[in-house]
Amino acid sequence: MKKKSIKRRITLWYTLVLVIVLSIFLGGAFLASEQYSKTEMKEELIDEVGDLEEDISKYPDYFPSNDLLAYYDDGVMLGIYNSKGDLINGIIPDDFPIDHPFVKTDVQEVSNKTDKWYVYDKVFIWNDDEVYWIRGIHSYSEISHLVDMLTKWILILFPILISFTAFVGYLMISKSLRPVQEITDKVNEITHSADLSLRLQESESHDELSYLAETFNDMLDNIEDQFIREKQFSSDAAHELRTPISVILSHCEYMLQDMELNKEEREEIEIMYEKSQYMSNLVDALLLISRTEKKNYKINLDEFDLSVLAESVVDDMEIEASRKNIHIRFVDQLEDASFVGDMTLIIRLFTNLISNSIKYGKENGNILVQLQEENGLITLLFEDNGIGIPKESLDKIWDRFYQVETSRANSQGFGLGLFMVRRIVQLHKGTIEVSSSFGEGTRFVITLPKLSKLES
Repeated sequence: MKKKSIKRRITLWYTLVLVIVLSIFLGGAFLASEQYSKTEMKEELIDEVGDLEEDISKYPDYFPSNDLLAYYDDGVMLGIYNSKGDLINGIIPDDFPIDHPFVKTDVQEVSNKTDKWYVYDKVFIWNDDEVYWIRGIHSYSEISHLVDMLTKWILILFPILISFTAFVGYLMISKSLRPVQEITDKVNEITHSADLSLRLQESESHDELSYLAETFNDMLDNIEDQFIREKQFSSDAAHELRTPISVILSHCEYMLQDMELNKEEREEIEIMYEKSQYMSNLVDALLLISRTEKKNYKINLDEFDLSVLAESVVDDMEIEASRKNIHIRFVDQLEDASFVGDMTLIIRLFTNLISNSIKYGKENGNILVQLQEENGLITLLFEDNGIGIPKESLDKIWDRFYQVETSRANSQGFGLGLFMVRRIVQLHKGTIEVSSSFGEGTRFVITLPKLSKLES
């Protein structure tokens, strides 16, 4: 399943919210300021026209053609026209259409290809019978150009601002969520190493993540304690069972060898002996597992010839394989068979895997055991054409006492063989992989380093 990043989702959501908020704020401010500027210009235009009319009334000697009157104020250009529309005095913009009709309405908008103006016309009567017009003109081309320029800069800077904010936000979110990644990595390490003594690093921030790490550690403490109790119980039980089982075996051997028994008595004692031997093997396996799982356990490193060891185990297992007419083929491709490891554990590794292949193999079947070396690593291959393992059971075969349901009826094992194999591989700093097709066979591939080249 593809991993989805919380950091990206949070960054996308808050960036989207930021875009919406800024868009509404800037758009509203922009439209409001533009509307306010236009309203203010219109009011200024009406005021200036009214002021000129008032000046004419106060100073009639200067009307209509004296230049002493002010015809330009606060960006408003004023002009006086007769009833025919001819300019008597005042100022008009160079590009303004001189034939634009006079209208008794509110402020008009007049424009050509290059400029825009607000125009306000007001009629007044002079000497009770002469009709004149006062025209006020206010250019808003500069405001329009400024608005266009601001719009352009906003369109340019807005994506940059959003990108920068998203980048900074992502860094801040990443820093804030870094403890989550550290917790995840540590939990994965604990999961894959099966080392329950590991703990999460608890920060001094005393926040939610610190509390989460503390809770995880409390949970691991409880799990480790229960696991230790379980292992201790297995170890104690195995130790306690070892002596009585040995006594039963010795008495069975004595009766079978030295006592005169009839057929039925011998059969019963042989059954007791067989089951006791089975329990003895189980106890030995439990003791070995208990010993290898101790924290301070170290394997006994010896240098030996791996090819000789493997061939010896194969020869010993051929007797058991012959009962089902199974052929074991041994292929040795090692140029240098010297290996440093725990000989006893490596023998058990070979024995368990070959024994499994025989136990779950088909009559007249085949088993391949192959050794090869590449880049300083030794690869052990165990392959058979037996009954195989169902796909849903592949991830469970490493569990203690687990046996595939379809094989239980014919199995004489107790479900610890593959668990021990994986533990031996881990102790030798190696890896193990399994592949299987149900009804066709199983393949185990083990990779081991030459421990003589590593720190022991």
